[in-house]
Amino acid sequence: MQSMKIPSIALMMAALGFLSGLICTYAPEIVMEFTIYNTPVFQGIIFGAVIGFGQLRWGKGGLAGFVIILVFTTMAWIAAVNSFNAISDDAKTHLYPAAMIAGSIGASGTWVGAALANAIFRKMALLIPVIMVGALAGLLVILEVDSTSENFLVLFVVWQSAIAFCFGLALGGDPQQKVKS
Repeated sequence: MQSMKIPSIALMMAALGFLSGLICTYAPEIVMEFTIYNTPVFQGIIFGAVIGFGQLRWGKGGLAGFVIILVFTTMAWIAAVNSFNAISDDAKTHLYPAAMIAGSIGASGTWVGAALANAIFRKMALLIPVIMVGALAGLLVILEVDSTSENFLVLFVVWQSAIAFCFGLALGGDPQQKVKS
């Protein structure tokens, strides 16, 4: 068996987040028809599957944990979208705080599900960077709102890659330790 250095897990999670972002951006319209509170749930399900897979593969978590992460990530996505829409009104005012709040809601909600599912994620050393990265990457929605397209490629790819990377760091544990693959 080949051993893998810890940062590799974070990079693999980031790559899965990147793939998830692409899938969420270019998904067929039919998958966007299933909504909760006027929000398509597809994006939450896809990204939840990425984080859930990480805890299954490297966090030694079970299928129940995968489902918990999937559900909480989907709920966090719905809450993030609806909070952004509530804070930034039709006149597109308050975009910056709305974007940062929505990004942090999505990130922290994902963390709550992951922390409930697997003890490896129950660290303040993970929660704080996840919220900060989520808030900062959430600002990318402003690029999409100000553009003429409805393409959220930059937001989805960057936000999901960055958050998945943070979770990958937690899955890696002690940087001096090696994980068998």
